[in-house]
Amino acid sequence: MEETGNKDTSRKRKIIMGMDGSRNAEEALTWYKDNIHEPADFLILVHTPEFKHLITMHFQFSRGLRLGGGEFGVPGQMNTNQTHM
Repeated sequence: MEETGNKDTSRKRKIIMGMDGSRNAEEALTWYKDNIHEPADFLILVHTPEFKHLITMHFQFSRGLRLGGGEFGVPGQMNTNQTHM
């Protein structure tokens, strides 16, 4: 096979990028487009929302369970002296 030095334009690359709505994600997409994009590329954008607030809620709930936090306490660890209004 003879080498011509030209790029193989029939090559299809699969590019996967995570997008979370942040400025960094937008800048990464722009960088890809401006620097390494090839016409035959197959670009897959994956939306990855931020779950920071869910993790925080889980931590707070788990903390309440470990400490026997009232109505959310683990059975057997609940404070039976509490009065409910």
